[in-house]
Amino acid sequence: MNSRVEILAPAGSMESMMAAVHAGADAIYMGGSRFGARAYADNPEEDQFLKAIDYAHLHGCRLYMTVNTLVKEEELDQLYDFLKPYYERGLDVVIVQDLGVWKFIREHFPDLPIHASTQMTVTGWRSAKILKELGATRVVTARELSLQEIAQIRDHVDVEIESFVHGALCYCYSGQCLLSSLIGGRSGNRGRCAQPCRLPYDVLTVGGTPLKGAIHQMAEGKKTAKTWDNRKKNDKKSGDNRYVLSLKDLCTLDILPDVIESGVYSLKIEGRMKSPRYTAGVVSIYRKYVDYYLEHGRDGYKVDPADRKMLLDLFDRGGFTDGYYLHHNGREMVALKEKPAFREGNQALFDRLDRDYVNKKKQEPLSGHVTVKEGEPLKFALWCAEPELLLEEAADQNPYVEVTGAEVLTAQNQPMGEEKLLKQLNKTGNTPFYFENLTAEISGNCFVPVQALNELRREALEQMEEKLLAPFSRVAKQESGADRTAETCDKTETCGKTETGRTAETAVVSENIQDSETLRIVEAAQEKAQEAATDRTGLHISLEEPRLLSTAIAHPDVSRIYLDSCSFGPETWETAVKECHEQGKQCSLMLPHIFRTEAETYFKKHMAALKAAGFDELVVKSLDEIFFLKEQGVDEIPLVSDANLYVMNHLAREQMKQLGISRMTLPLELNSRELETLGCEQMELFVYGYLPAMVSAQCIVRTTKGCTKKPELLKMKDRTGKELPVKNFCRFCYNTIYNPSPLSLLGQEKLVSRLQPGALRLAFTMESPEQMKEILDAFADHFLHGEDTKDPLKDFTRGHFKRGVE
Repeated sequence: MNSRVEILAPAGSMESMMAAVHAGADAIYMGGSRFGARAYADNPEEDQFLKAIDYAHLHGCRLYMTVNTLVKEEELDQLYDFLKPYYERGLDVVIVQDLGVWKFIREHFPDLPIHASTQMTVTGWRSAKILKELGATRVVTARELSLQEIAQIRDHVDVEIESFVHGALCYCYSGQCLLSSLIGGRSGNRGRCAQPCRLPYDVLTVGGTPLKGAIHQMAEGKKTAKTWDNRKKNDKKSGDNRYVLSLKDLCTLDILPDVIESGVYSLKIEGRMKSPRYTAGVVSIYRKYVDYYLEHGRDGYKVDPADRKMLLDLFDRGGFTDGYYLHHNGREMVALKEKPAFREGNQALFDRLDRDYVNKKKQEPLSGHVTVKEGEPLKFALWCAEPELLLEEAADQNPYVEVTGAEVLTAQNQPMGEEKLLKQLNKTGNTPFYFENLTAEISGNCFVPVQALNELRREALEQMEEKLLAPFSRVAKQESGADRTAETCDKTETCGKTETGRTAETAVVSENIQDSETLRIVEAAQEKAQEAATDRTGLHISLEEPRLLSTAIAHPDVSRIYLDSCSFGPETWETAVKECHEQGKQCSLMLPHIFRTEAETYFKKHMAALKAAGFDELVVKSLDEIFFLKEQGVDEIPLVSDANLYVMNHLAREQMKQLGISRMTLPLELNSRELETLGCEQMELFVYGYLPAMVSAQCIVRTTKGCTKKPELLKMKDRTGKELPVKNFCRFCYNTIYNPSPLSLLGQEKLVSRLQPGALRLAFTMESPEQMKEILDAFADHFLHGEDTKDPLKDFTRGHFKRGVE
């Protein structure tokens, strides 16, 4: 692993890419025309992106491509032709979210390095370990991790760590946000987030009473009444504080040594939607302080206030925050007030950035020697003046070229002198080079036409460029479209309506992840789960509230109950399982949406109770949980993946099986046609429930009135009057914001039957026992008994079942 620190710059356009190079970035990440998580950036088309790869390499940078969206089944066949030209040109890295895309790249471009995107929600060393064993050379951590959690990844896994150090912060854990998707059809998982977190919301109690951001309870720390009174006055003066989801921008200059020493190798700057001027300014500042740290260490490290002001002049949403590195969450991280529509810019700064970086022509130094002998061909030798400025791959190839040109003529009048000769050859124009040293040897009474000199220079510089870029080029293995079509068709052996068991491919689990004994246990668990999953005699329901359990157990059409570990404590597990089994129902435990230090400590403490409870399945929502359960010896209980462990294509499905998942829940962003293409047999389909739209380390309760350390249900009213329920799960310290209307597929029985899912899931979050029974009766009558009953729901949504996402 490189011991240096990498400054990784964003680029949403060719201009930003060049500005980042000029400002001192070590690497740049940008999206192509497809499959990138910033669909609205000025992403270059193929020819421009290929030029970007060359430009970066010629100037000593690396270029990473974001292939970090979820990919639908019908799009997989387009991926090879999309990636092939970039791979062959020398693309350094692909950044990936989708496990199916990951598997595809490993199979078709096995030597192309993969970085695990922050969209994969890497919240601990266990998920980093899984991804490393799947072939990741680097993991991009969730923005919410503390320095201690990053250090744990460093200590447990030999993999490069990349973390965000500057720019916009999402309110939600990246990869766990469906808010933009559910309310407007623009999916963050597909690169089209509409940023609803930047809009105002009124926070209300369940009864509808407003909770103003200026009103706080005396619950957070040891703040005095005077402190709170002052805060109230300041809030009143500055207007309402309704932007409760809008976080301040991240700036880590002051804690940069701590970030680096925690194990972060790549310092990632956010901003692919921002201007080249912004990119150049931020990169130049971080270049300054990283270089100081690398040379001097902590000694004398301090940030010049002028540099901090410069960053604010480039973009100011309401001040900076050092993010989650030192704090789990907090009101001070939130930009509660609206960003001003207009703010006078620092024109002197902008002009300097344009002059020094944005409009700069960057050229690399060469040395050259031209030999001009009367009656002989011209000879021109070039070599890199400072090869250490180039990437190691190029510098190791002895960058030296020698070309010959036209025959030197005999001068009829005044022979060509050295000054005129060198002046003409020094005209390198818009090429990537300039001559730092250029010498000439002239013998005889020589004359050389200017055109001959121009052609000599052009050929020499082109050959030098080709020689410098040659080490990066690759040749992809030859594959025909028919081969990939056949491969796609073969998926029906492992998924879709013909799936009856595991094929040889899915039976072979990565040797790095599972030994033969574990494989045997996992296979047995998968068979057990598959047998249960084909039983369509009852509904599967998940419960977030213990008060709903008795009603669920009593309902004759419920066959499986999932208990949410956020609210069902270990003292309830064994009794709940026993009562379910007595009524002929299976009982499973749902692990938390986010698995971090709080969850690890909690489940280690109660692992004996978990093993003794007799759960039929465990529902996991993160890669960390899969490895944690194996680590704790929980091997024989089948694992079910929830919808947020996305299975958008058959390759992702295969990969999840290879990780030990027995049964999967279908993703929430596919429409019925796309679900049918994917194949739903033995998979679970959501048919009812308030869907989680955001999962956040932030806490609405803490932001509005201070931490109470008590789970609460609040509501956020948006500008249209819609009310989004919000729950804070204190046991594991995260918030969930739900879609304002519940999903309901009542009335869609024909389409659902056509999909033939292995199970139907109803999720109950805040309903009363009476409401739950009424809903269960209606769904059972419709889907299980073929009867028509009164629809109990007045307000509902079809989610993406009809419309899907772009």
